[in-house]
Amino acid sequence: AGGTLTEAGRYASGMSVPVTATTNPGYTLTGWTGSVACSGTALTCTVTMNADKTVTATFSQEFTLTTSSNLAVGGTISAGGRYASGTIAGVTANPNPGYTLTGWTGSGACSGTVNPCTVTMDADKTVTANFSQEFTLTLIANPVVGGTIAGGGVQASGISANIVANATPGYTFSDWSGACSGS
Repeated sequence: AGGTLTEAGRYASGMSVPVTATTNPGYTLTGWTGSVACSGTALTCTVTMNADKTVTATFSQEFTLTTSSNLAVGGTISAGGRYASGTIAGVTANPNPGYTLTGWTGSGACSGTVNPCTVTMDADKTVTANFSQEFTLTLIANPVVGGTIAGGGVQASGISANIVANATPGYTFSDWSGACSGS
């Protein structure tokens, strides 16, 4: 079902005979075997006739990996295309400046925020990189010697940041200003 080879026949000694594999739709040539020096995945193999020879083309089913991102401005995603059955495809999300990878969706094996992720091509698969804009949360203690504040830094859009104020001995926390209010 994977494809065909050019017709076999009888040839004069010393003759170079090109053997061509033609793949059927949905298949790829994964290699050559037999009593010849053919190797690799080129669709044509040249056989020098100095004895009886056997040539076998090994075909494998191909599957499509479709990749995309949820935000066109958020970044790019590598990989995608057609792969031989059993191939491990590495998929990498490349966030643009100011964006972060918040997770993967689709029918592939990517999950969480592991980047790059690997997909075993045993069926047609889709992988979507979900990007989110990042913002910087800057924390300032006033006065600086009055205490410390934890929970700032770069945060993905929509994330609720937990901010904790710790007063230095001799000081008490009085109130928040800026994005937080109250005491």
